[in-house]
Amino acid sequence: MTVQNCLKRGIKKVQAGDYSGAITDYNQAILLQSTCAKAYHGRGNAFYRLKNKIRALEDYTRAIGLQPDFSEAYYNRGAARSSLGNCQGALEDFTQVVQLCPEDAKAHYNQGNAHYRLGQQQKAINGYTEAIRVDVTYAEAYNNRGLAYGRLEEKFNAMEDLKKAAALFKEQGNIERHLKTLAVIAKL
Repeated sequence: MTVQNCLKRGIKKVQAGDYSGAITDYNQAILLQSTCAKAYHGRGNAFYRLKNKIRALEDYTRAIGLQPDFSEAYYNRGAARSSLGNCQGALEDFTQVVQLCPEDAKAHYNQGNAHYRLGQQQKAINGYTEAIRVDVTYAEAYNNRGLAYGRLEEKFNAMEDLKKAAALFKEQGNIERHLKTLAVIAKL
């Protein structure tokens, strides 16, 4: 059994929802090559899906230590940190992803979310604006930028972004989000 075979089996098991089986495969890959960043990252993903976010964080951190330019590991660690309430840590990770992949709209969006949760509304707006620059159809980015403008009491900008988000949600077939956004607009 090669490291590559173990990685492929782990990926297939994650896709099939067999997260414990995937962990076994990634463990085997790590036994064969203890410096395989992809094995730690994959195992982190399996742990994350099993809701063991602490173990996921440990594995993402190990993957980053082995491969400091591993943008996907930073992204996933940022998501795990965010879900555990570590907004500052999430911000650091999403900022690193933005530096490594400046055209990653989701990274800019999540960087904005981290700033928003930290109460840094203008920086959140900047993150959402960059996400929109990269992907002009990013409805969630318009929505969240509108909410950030609302917190800054910039009502006109808030309304414009929320209207754009509602229209995009509708175009994209996300009627639930379209209706929720219309409800937020009605409250403004």
